[in-house]
Order: sequence, then C-alpha cells, then structure tokens
Amino acid sequence: MPRLRLLETTVVTAIFAVSSLAMLLAYRSTPAAVPAATLGLAALALAVSHPRLTLYAALLAIPLEVTPLAVGPLSASESLLVLTSLGWVTRSLISGSFPFRASSAGVALGIFGWITIISVFLGSDPGTSAKVGVMTLVLVVLFHFVTKDGDSALVVGLLCCLVVSAAIVSAFAILNNDQSSITYIGTDAFYREAGVFAHSNTFATFVAMALPASIVLAFVGPRSTRIVAAIAAGLILIGLILTLSRGGILAAGASLTVMLIWAPMRRSVAVMLACLALLAGTGVSLSGHVTYIDNVTKRIGTLASAAEGNDPRVAIWRGAIEMIEDRPLTGVGPGAFEQAGPAYGLLNPLATEFPFGVPSHAHNLLLNIAAERGIPAMLSFVLFLLAIGKDCVRAILQAAGVQQTLAIAVSAGLTAFVVQGFVDYTFSTNVIGATVIMLAGCSVLLADPTSDQEAR
Repeated sequence: MPRLRLLETTVVTAIFAVSSLAMLLAYRSTPAAVPAATLGLAALALAVSHPRLTLYAALLAIPLEVTPLAVGPLSASESLLVLTSLGWVTRSLISGSFPFRASSAGVALGIFGWITIISVFLGSDPGTSAKVGVMTLVLVVLFHFVTKDGDSALVVGLLCCLVVSAAIVSAFAILNNDQSSITYIGTDAFYREAGVFAHSNTFATFVAMALPASIVLAFVGPRSTRIVAAIAAGLILIGLILTLSRGGILAAGASLTVMLIWAPMRRSVAVMLACLALLAGTGVSLSGHVTYIDNVTKRIGTLASAAEGNDPRVAIWRGAIEMIEDRPLTGVGPGAFEQAGPAYGLLNPLATEFPFGVPSHAHNLLLNIAAERGIPAMLSFVLFLLAIGKDCVRAILQAAGVQQTLAIAVSAGLTAFVVQGFVDYTFSTNVIGATVIMLAGCSVLLADPTSDQEAR
C-alpha cells in the first residue's frame, strides 16, 4: 500500500474510532464533552495531515494565553504545540521516516531533553516537574520537525505568524493598558504592562524576539505586506517600552544591532535604535489614561545599583548557586525553583521586589537550568546555544538575497533571547520556549543550502 494511502487510511480509522468513543462519552458525561472531543479529534487529524498548519495556529493562538480556552493545564497554544508534535511523529512513523534529523544542535537539545526527564523523577517535587518534562520533549520534537521537514516557506510562515501574534499582543497592551504589573525599587514604583503574559519580562522577551522579523517583513515581499509589517513593528516597539523591562529593552537593542549587518536595513534600523533610546530616555506616556510614576531611564539606571550588588537578583543568584551545590547533577527539579526557594532564604528579604514572596525562577537562564535540572543539563543547553550560534553565522555568510535577510532576522531574534537570559528566565513559559526552538530550527535550515530540496 502506498505511504500516502496508508496515512489516509490510518486517519480515517482514527476518526471512526474516536467518533465511536465520543458517542459513548455522551451517555456518561455532559453534552459539551462531545463537541470538545470532536474538536480535539479534528485538530489531531489536521496535525497528522498538515502539521505546519497546526504549528502556525499555535503561534497565532499566543494572544489567547489569558483566555479560558485551555485543555486541562494547557493553554490553547500549548495544546496545539502538543498536537503538532504528536501529529508529526505519527505522520513520520506511518511514512516510514524516523522523526529525527542529525545536527549538532539537535543532539545537544536531545541530551538536554532526556536529562530533564531524568531530573523530573529525581527532583524534589516530581508532580510540579511533570508538565515541564513533557513540554520539554514536545519542544525537542518540534525542533526536529522544523529542521527535518522544513524549508524556506516554513521559515517565512513562522516569522509571519510570530509577527502577527506579537503585534496583536502589543496592541492589546496599548489599548488595554491597566498597569497590570508593579515593581518597587526602594521608594520608586514602576507600573509595567504584561500584555497577555503573567509577567512583563516574559512579554518583553516575546516582542524583542519578534521585532527583527517585523523589520525584515517590512522590507521584503508585496507592498501591502510591507505596510502591515511596518505597522506591526511600530506596535511591537511601543509594547516593548510599556513593559519597562530593563533586560527586554537591552535585548531589543542587541537584536537591532545584529540587524545592522544587512546594508539595506542600516538606516531604518538606526532610526529604530534612536527611537528606542528616545522613548527610554523620556518615558513618554503612550496612551492618555496611563500615568508612569517614573520613566524608563530610571529603570535602566537601576542596572548600576545591580552591578554594585544592591539588586535583589544578586540574592537570588546566591540562592541558585546554593541549590546547585546541594544537587549538582539533577537539580531541585524542573519548575521547582519556587518550591525550593524558602529553604535557601529566598523569601522575606525579596518581598519588595517580588510581592508574592518567593521568586519563581533564578533570573538567569543558565543558573536556573543548573539549579532546576542540574549542571549536565546546563552544559548541554550551552552546547545547543553554541551550535545554533554557529548555524546563524554560517547562514548569514552563505546565504544571499531574501535567504540572508531571513537568516539575519532569525539570528537577531535569538540574540534577544540570549541577552535577556543574562538577567531573566523566560524559557519556563512554554510559548517563549517554543518560539526559541522554532527560531533555532530555522537557523539550522537556513545554514543548510540543501534543506529546500530535502524537505518533503
């Protein structure tokens, strides 16, 4: 039987089986269970037959993070990410293809994933760590999906969806600015916008990674697309400023600096860098009903006090180091930093910076990974980042034209994530992790000139 026919037969059989189960479910539960099961089945069938579409949908669903559209403990976007990974693995196995592409970054990420699973069982709170472990494996699968079955069209599609989501989230933050997050530094209070995310720093990381792609799309493609992308870039920049995130603003500045590599963009990117500095320096209110107690300059200025050891992050880093010393191989468990914090003194002294008492993470990418998953996991993630960095450089040097433009956008987005990682840990938010993994997969694709021919 041809592979395509086998795939179709399997999908039809699955539909019939699950439909029968849905009918039985209707007699034992509420009527709402049937349409929910039907919708889930349709999504799974789409993930098997067209995993790219569900991956795009996962990115486009990010603005729904604050809505009740969730499947159990997963948000709409997380659910679609899980379905995409399951669908692609199923599709690959049915077609006789192993769901894996050999690459330095892929091997390092795979090791990171398996170490994470081990640390789930050996950590201090396996229940809390279980979701983190599952989602880490999902991210590993998605990386291999992008690198094995991807091509330039997938890269463009992912960047477009990323820009659309970031623009929508930013517009929501601008129009619905309710000063949703407040941070105290001494006697100074800073109102910060978190958008649809739980924290303003997460929002800042997301839009900082999307900003380079919006600029690229404003330079390539049809005129109508360029206009929309230019508007999106403006919204994203304003949304970033509203976060008052020091790390996010520095990350965006680093990503824009990378964008200066491409000559046609230099003037426009230089203007955006100037705008970023101007907005940061004046702290101008960006909507009539918003009042900033202080401006972005003062927030950036607190970096000096942090360098002198006066920032609460310093105490958090000390606590993270103590966690690593106690459990160097397995860590306290993925996602268990907050639960372990009080045992290391991370409570009352930080109440002014963290109103809820215990910090949820180590405010540093590598320290948090080492504290929660162990030093081996941290080293494997470092190898992953180094491999991706090498691929980014190779893609920029080897590619030309639009391909090089895409490579610069991907590299700049990943640069934003790495810079933000020095002062924060947003990788724990699954949609941020998925965005990083997808951009990393795109860098592997763009570094391989044969990827378009090999993609199925």
